[in-house]
Amino acid sequence: MNMMFTVTLNLEGKTILIVGGGKVAVRRIRKLLEHKAEIIVVSPHVDDEIHEWDKQGKIKVKKRCLEKKDLAHVFLVVVATNQLDALDIVEKEKSEHQLINMASAHTKGNVYIPASFSRGDLSVAVSTNGASPLLTKKLISELKVQFDDSYTQYTSFLKQCREIIHSMNLPHVEKYKLLTEATEEELRLSERSQEQFLKKLKNV
Repeated sequence: MNMMFTVTLNLEGKTILIVGGGKVAVRRIRKLLEHKAEIIVVSPHVDDEIHEWDKQGKIKVKKRCLEKKDLAHVFLVVVATNQLDALDIVEKEKSEHQLINMASAHTKGNVYIPASFSRGDLSVAVSTNGASPLLTKKLISELKVQFDDSYTQYTSFLKQCREIIHSMNLPHVEKYKLLTEATEEELRLSERSQEQFLKKLKNV
């Protein structure tokens, strides 16, 4: 199997084609909606939740079988079905540089969509490249406990620190020391300590 290179994508405004309308499609769409993608679903039958999203104008649903024209001008194709006809159309009609995620035949695609979660500006993703979805699920559950909701506020604090420190007229080594100090556990656990640290930065 080819080695996979991990990247993150800005999908805002990008056209995403979802082939299939079942539970796998629902999970993919729910995540993609968070990223403000333009989502088109093609499937003869769709889950109730997908139908509701369509009614709300959040996505566009075409209740029919996949056609080769559906792949035109699409940034990412997510095949969330095991229907052979759909798989064949995607395999034959995909463009050279199109991103393809195959939920039921991952080795035929060129993109894996890892399990992930966010805590503010912190994003955590896990993938076993299809080797063990159960291990992926287990690791994500453990990481959600380790990186709890406190990281939402903490990453916001770190972002403030970084902006202030980079604006300072200090040697690089001094800036690095301050950035390192901001990541100390005491500051993550205490908003009061964070406020004091920010005051300290503003007085440097």
